Amino acid sequence: LPTFPTKGIIIAGLYQGAEPEQYCRHIQQLSQALSYPVLGEALSPVRNYFRGDYPLISHYDWGLRNAALAEVLTPEIVLQIGELPTSKVLRHWLTGLHCPRYIITHSQENFDPLHTQSYHLRTSLGTLVESILANLATTPRAKSLDSRSYVNSWRELDQKAQYRLNQCLSEETILREGKIAELLSQYLPPETPLMIANSMPVRYMELFWQKNNRRYQPYFSRGANGIDGTLSTALGIAQGSRPTVLFTGDLSLLHDTNGFLIGPQFQGSLTIILLNNHGGGIFEMLPIGNLADRDMFERYFATPQQVDFAQLCAVYGVKYQLITSQSALISQIQTLPTSGIQLLEIPSDRHQEAQWLKTIGAQFTQMDWLNLLSVTEID
Repeated sequence: LPTFPTKGIIIAGLYQGAEPEQYCRHIQQLSQALSYPVLGEALSPVRNYFRGDYPLISHYDWGLRNAALAEVLTPEIVLQIGELPTSKVLRHWLTGLHCPRYIITHSQENFDPLHTQSYHLRTSLGTLVESILANLATTPRAKSLDSRSYVNSWRELDQKAQYRLNQCLSEETILREGKIAELLSQYLPPETPLMIANSMPVRYMELFWQKNNRRYQPYFSRGANGIDGTLSTALGIAQGSRPTVLFTGDLSLLHDTNGFLIGPQFQGSLTIILLNNHGGGIFEMLPIGNLADRDMFERYFATPQQVDFAQLCAVYGVKYQLITSQSALISQIQTLPTSGIQLLEIPSDRHQEAQWLKTIGAQFTQMDWLNLLSVTEID
């Protein structure tokens, strides 16, 4: 690696290794040594092992929607740990950068789907941190005012975005889909294994999952076939383990309902948080969602279903409960059953939710971020 410039960022991407706490410790050491903020994906353990001892940024997606702010936050180097986060906003911003991006991974795969100026370093995160710390021990790196101002800009972005999101959510009288992810990050018992389905659940995790030190363990299956075996995977994680949670949409669950057949032999506890918006909510957020022929959109893309999940649960002997309020959800997830399978269905309107999410996104895009940020020197 070259001499590290003043303005840099660390991206903590997807991670499912066996030592999440050690991974987070290495991220912390890297951030503190280089004085770089960490953009932490919700599918990385960093948001769940956070003690406030380095600048962890979880709301980068919201802030980078504003062109002026995105320009101010332009780095001189990017250190990407593993695969990229889910955020399309972050990926678009990275595509427009003209600085080098170093991708740290043991894998021989190409982790740059953006095809930008990137360099794969085929090494472990621990080895990289050891090398950098050893180098800095012999050649200390001064922390300039420019570097401090840059880090503080990221910190303030995160704080202001969190404040605005809290306002948006507090104004709502219904249980918004994004609120589910936020509540899970605050009220699940510590160390709960959490399986996250594709489509909107994984995106709500990135947008709304709050930083904590509750040592949650996220599991996921990303990629073209990521919808396959969602329920069965969650049951496998829960088998003989801690009470586990699956956060899923209706189509992902229906794609694998035969997983319920393991019920009589299942030894564990699985709580399914079912976001039922009657179809593929992700398509409402994509350009195809603007298709003028709504009948065609519904039939071939949204693919709505009318399954009665209470009856489905009765067929498989699964405990069922309808959840329609924030307080009801909190009461159910604060203490999880010690055995068996239960399904908590949260009904939603994907058309309204998509519009709500787009409205909030537009507000962040139009915010006068540069006047909101008051960069001060770090002590």
